[in-house]
Amino acid sequence: MVSHHGYGTRAGSYINNSTQERIRAEHVYDIQVENSTIREISQHNPITPSQPLGNSSMVPNESPQRRYLLPLFFTEGGPNWLYNSFRISVRLALYQQRSIVLLPFHKHFVTQKDTSSRIRNFNDTFDLEKLRQLLPLATTDEFQRECGDNLTADDVILSRLFRKPRSNIQYLKEGYAKHVDLFRSMFGLVLPNAEDVWDSTYNVSARISTSPNSRCLIVSSPWELRHMELPNGEELYRRVDKHFVRAPYIVSAANLLSRQICDGGKFAVLHWRNRTGETGCRPGDNSDEHCRSVLARLGSMYKYAGVIVQSLTESMKSRGLECLYVAYPLYDQAILPLLGKSTRLYTRDDIIPPSSDIAEYKEDNYVWSLIEQEFARKAKLFFACAKSNWSQLVKHGRLEETINVKDLPGLPSNVRMMVR
Repeated sequence: MVSHHGYGTRAGSYINNSTQERIRAEHVYDIQVENSTIREISQHNPITPSQPLGNSSMVPNESPQRRYLLPLFFTEGGPNWLYNSFRISVRLALYQQRSIVLLPFHKHFVTQKDTSSRIRNFNDTFDLEKLRQLLPLATTDEFQRECGDNLTADDVILSRLFRKPRSNIQYLKEGYAKHVDLFRSMFGLVLPNAEDVWDSTYNVSARISTSPNSRCLIVSSPWELRHMELPNGEELYRRVDKHFVRAPYIVSAANLLSRQICDGGKFAVLHWRNRTGETGCRPGDNSDEHCRSVLARLGSMYKYAGVIVQSLTESMKSRGLECLYVAYPLYDQAILPLLGKSTRLYTRDDIIPPSSDIAEYKEDNYVWSLIEQEFARKAKLFFACAKSNWSQLVKHGRLEETINVKDLPGLPSNVRMMVR
């Protein structure tokens, strides 16, 4: 654990070479993520055993035994997909009065050139103690100890995977089977076999309705349950969002660094993303038909970049704002020169770390993305990408105004599709 001179404490993050070698000898494993095998170093538990786990007074536990919810989302997308999937899982655990099992997260697959650790502990990302005020927390070791010998297929909710044909059960089983293999290698957890969970009579709604009967519930692809109707469901989400907040060292660093934006005054934040980088395509890359199609649409958006900038700046001026911070993936930069002509523009390049500790954060894309989300959360106005998990997670925690970029006035329909 490294202390960062008043900016908060980051657990298990930057460590010296001798400590790295010691940990490497203890916890090295192969995991399969995004179809590529990587060597990683990580603690098996996302929280340390020395941290006490107990029921929160806010969540009554009427059962003499603790009840658990283990979410399975690790192989399904980038980090913000994982965060939102966990948020959805917490709501269900809260409703059913369960302990939520904490899991690590991983970096986005498009940041492979970033040499920092791919696997990130829960308390590197979110505030463990704040979440503990909402509901009881559990480790994978506790779940294995309390549930491992008694798990059955009836304890598993296997949600539909929206990217695949809903009628194709094989895709659903394969998604769950990946987690069966992964969790056995990472945590020593033995989950029910996919063949036992799925058969021709499987009914998601029926399994959900009987889920309260399971002491140890496993939810695969919790994202698919985001719109599930629960009594007081929106109020449950509001409670979750008050307690599912970023780690203290992230919040402290963001509070300090945001003073460099607009001289400490009010500012807007734009999350700018056209997603071309996530398909493997970049401007100038015409290697296959798919890339050519993507780049053709991208060229159309660049054609209308001036319209986008004009609408953004008019929205800001009507609210008395002149400063704009742009959070963007490293490959989406073409619009910045235009924005710089009509706003007081700030990006990561304009933020000067006041110490070597903060400088480390800026070099770590995983951490810097979290800090930028904090900029966006506290901004007076936030321009969001409506379909982006990054933007959605920010919106959940905001009190000020948010505008979806696709809803800006004057944008042609084809451009709205590219900026949604």
